[in-house]
Amino acid sequence: MKHIIISDTHAPQCIYKALNHAQDLIEEQEDIEAIVINGDLLGIFSMTGSNLYKGEWIQKEIMDEFLKKAAPKFYEEFKKTGVVTKKLAYEYIGERYAWTYKILRASTKIKKTIFNLGNHESKLHFLVVNELSFLTGCDRNILNSLDNKILEKIYDLFEKNLKLLENENDFIYIRNKHHIHNKTLILGIPGESHDTEDLNPTSIKQEQKTKLILENASKDLDKCNEIIIYNHTQGAYDRETGTFQPASSYLKGFLKEIKKNKPIIFIQSHNHWSYTQCMYQENIHYIMNNAGLHDGVFNLVETNEEEVICYDVDPNTKKTIKLKFSDKKESYNSEEELISRYYEDPKIIFDRKSKVKNE
Repeated sequence: MKHIIISDTHAPQCIYKALNHAQDLIEEQEDIEAIVINGDLLGIFSMTGSNLYKGEWIQKEIMDEFLKKAAPKFYEEFKKTGVVTKKLAYEYIGERYAWTYKILRASTKIKKTIFNLGNHESKLHFLVVNELSFLTGCDRNILNSLDNKILEKIYDLFEKNLKLLENENDFIYIRNKHHIHNKTLILGIPGESHDTEDLNPTSIKQEQKTKLILENASKDLDKCNEIIIYNHTQGAYDRETGTFQPASSYLKGFLKEIKKNKPIIFIQSHNHWSYTQCMYQENIHYIMNNAGLHDGVFNLVETNEEEVICYDVDPNTKKTIKLKFSDKKESYNSEEELISRYYEDPKIIFDRKSKVKNE
């Protein structure tokens, strides 16, 4: 198994950059089997936490460019009046889901594409509405008055188009079902709700979804030699020790049940760091996937009979760096010490984390 893994790109410029470099990698490495997009193509407001803009006010010209690339038809109409009406808000949301579909379709033209839903795409949250507020500064009362039934129709059309894409292209949607390829069971836990622990309606729905997916996958365990799990919902990361486990009780129970019998690779979507964390804990390879919002960075993960290999891929420097898996569980004293668990040279990451200046 050899997958390119892109998650949490959020802004158009980041997914464009990631996919362009992914195409170059695939031309160089013909054994790459698939591109995995592990959620959160939407959510431009998250760019405030990227290396590009963290800690600074994003200039109006940049915000306009975000808006123009994300929803060009909306952009033209909005620029005429500068006012967001309910009708125009629905048009924006529809255009954004249509853009997401186009990105996934474009990815299939490069290589077989596997898509897991992120919480920014989820109809339980409709965080795309927050995008519109972020990019236009529009009246929040207008957005709060949007009819959820209309929003759900927009989402349902998006899912309908994804189903058609599965039928017509080399595309696999793992929000609802697992997939087996060359005796690798590929399992997606979608981020329908980011939270999976609290007893609120969205968390309960998330856990019900996780339970159903795991029950169905369990029926096919005998058909596979290894399991790779793409998780886009909440995880329990210990910031003192740099260790991780899933937050979902169903997912923790599933891992405990099967980890002695099957090799497991658990890949967690995570948008807070511009570097990858690779952990080997209790017979499971955990990979805290680096985030595409940091100017398009992504991972390449390979498995063979002997080992699991994870690479950090930076489309800006064009460097692909092989990482180390760490089994350390003790507290670390500095971020450099933590990064050194996974990277031979932590300076590479500190350079990436430095503020990027546009020339």
